[in-house]
Amino acid sequence: MRKTLVIVAMLVLLVVAGCAPKGTPFAGTTGTDKDVNAISAEVIDVDSISTDMDTADLDTLDQELNDVQNLEL
Repeated sequence: MRKTLVIVAMLVLLVVAGCAPKGTPFAGTTGTDKDVNAISAEVIDVDSISTDMDTADLDTLDQELNDVQNLEL
């Protein structure tokens, strides 16, 4: 009997939680929008840097990074 009451109580809680009103999204500018805009500005900076570098520069940079990674301290 006790198990049945516990199961019924759990089902009631699930139904109540499922029928609860959903929150409405905030219509104004949020902190997330500011973060996305800041990242967008940084992506533009990366694009401008990548246009200044060609693949030879990237190969050199990759080799230098590998050399630094292989250093024994």
